[in-house]
Amino acid sequence: MNKKRTSYAFLMEMLWVCGFFAVAACIFVLAFAKADRLSQNAENLNHAVLAAENAIETAFAEYDEASAPSETHSGFDRYWKICEPADSEAAYFMKINSYAAEGLLHVSVEISDIRGKGMETIYTLSGARSLAAERRLP
Repeated sequence: MNKKRTSYAFLMEMLWVCGFFAVAACIFVLAFAKADRLSQNAENLNHAVLAAENAIETAFAEYDEASAPSETHSGFDRYWKICEPADSEAAYFMKINSYAAEGLLHVSVEISDIRGKGMETIYTLSGARSLAAERRLP
């Protein structure tokens, strides 16, 4: 009844292998999660840039001396479709400020993410356009 005891070396080796693969799996899962967050942030930045450029060009095109200075608010849902900023599905907020000074129309656009805690600015764009060119047109 004398059983030969097997060595624990094989058991220790298997534990090390399992531990290594568990750590490697955790690292890969974290890397893919980080890549997903970076992709979402890049997509939001892209949409914010396009929305800000459209807003600033629209403000330049629709300028009226009677309406300056002005502040306009707009909102977007999580798919970047336009909605009211007060709507429950609003995920992004756009603030457009415009004023005329020294012959220039100054417009600034700020787009923020309002889904988390507070407002996190995604993108800000400012520009100015000469008002003298507007007066020369018939």
